[in-house]
Amino acid sequence: MSEIDRETMMSFCYKDLCQLCTQLATKAAKSESAYKIVEEGLLRILKEVDKCLEEINFERPSGVASRVDEVALQLSQNSKDGSK
Repeated sequence: MSEIDRETMMSFCYKDLCQLCTQLATKAAKSESAYKIVEEGLLRILKEVDKCLEEINFERPSGVASRVDEVALQLSQNSKDGSK
């Protein structure tokens, strides 16, 4: 796959996933129980994706990994504390 094709595919995937996440956020914001379901699910998915990417030696741009990990940790701590 050429670099242009790869970038086009990544752009499509990014847009598609952003739309799904926006729908989730819009719906989940309406109730605390729905929010918890989405939060826990997204954290689980994030871990699975990280594992998948490690297995195929995918390198994220510098700074992305630490920010993603930071947000996941903060969300996890908020969930435990019961605060938002």
